[in-house]
Amino acid sequence: MFGGIFMWRIARSPLPRLNLLLYVDSDKERLFVWPWTGVVANIRTQVKDGRRESGSKLRDELATKGFDHLRKNGGLKTRNGTTQSLIKVMDQKDSMVKSYNEGHEKATQQLLAKREELVKCEKQLQQREVQNECERSKLLLEKKMREKEKLHKKITELEKKLDAKQALELRIECMKNALQVMKHMGEDEGLDIKARMETIRQELKEKEEESNGLEEPHQALTVQELKINDELQKLVRS
Repeated sequence: MFGGIFMWRIARSPLPRLNLLLYVDSDKERLFVWPWTGVVANIRTQVKDGRRESGSKLRDELATKGFDHLRKNGGLKTRNGTTQSLIKVMDQKDSMVKSYNEGHEKATQQLLAKREELVKCEKQLQQREVQNECERSKLLLEKKMREKEKLHKKITELEKKLDAKQALELRIECMKNALQVMKHMGEDEGLDIKARMETIRQELKEKEEESNGLEEPHQALTVQELKINDELQKLVRS
């Protein structure tokens, strides 16, 4: 062994079947225990009168009988059997780890896919909200434009009436002058003049009332049109 020259001798131990094997390697001696010792665990023991067999008794039996009876009865596995059991346990562990990793990877992929879907839905909702806002602004703008067109038509009609009013005011002024002339002519002119004067007075009163009724609606419509123009400018800027 290792190219050395060894001398072997057996030393007796106080314990049964426990001998000490010594060998000399060139200039120094090393002490070994023979037979080889090992760790024994999970050995079946009997319980008598509520007490389990003591460890010292088991130690003495193993020192006396050795380990063969445990191997024969299945209490002690061979090195090959232990190795196979360990391999099986490690395979099971690897399988469990692989299964866990695959499940974790699958769950992660599902979460990422769900997250992408939610982000996509959020963008769609934002785009739809912007589109709806644009549609609302467009509808409101169209509504204001229609209102402005109606007001413009009314204002145009009133302007025509105001032009007529100016002509009416001129006629009223002429009628007033004619009435003053008739008054200066006196009572001598007869009933025809008086009837004509009364007709002029009545017509003058009606024309004045008609003229006064045109001014206020025109001012109100003009103010309303200015307000709608301001609203339209704000909508266009937004």
